[in-house]
Amino acid sequence: RVGLDTEFHAENRYEPEFMLLQLALEDGRAWIVDPKALSLFDLGNALKGVEIVTHGGQEDIRLLRRHLGFVPERIFDTQIAAALLGEHYPIRLDSLLQNRLSISISKQFQTQKWE
Repeated sequence: RVGLDTEFHAENRYEPEFMLLQLALEDGRAWIVDPKALSLFDLGNALKGVEIVTHGGQEDIRLLRRHLGFVPERIFDTQIAAALLGEHYPIRLDSLLQNRLSISISKQFQTQKWE
């Protein structure tokens, strides 16, 4: 299982511009990948068959298909799971973590200019 999140810019663009890929494993290892500096198709091959955990990952999955050349076979979207448990949809990750686990996370860099 791999936790995955992307950062992208969609404003004033026909196609979102992929700026950053974040990956995390259950053992605590994590990586930040610059999709502008590397070809990501080898990473796409490495992730085949792996369950991807994301939050509100519709655009993440589109970016994976376009830039890594694959669509995950198994996806667990915490935003959809939360809705099935009765949370408001869509719910932000910080709100979900606060509501269900009493965990506070900072979202201060969410709207940064990642380029």
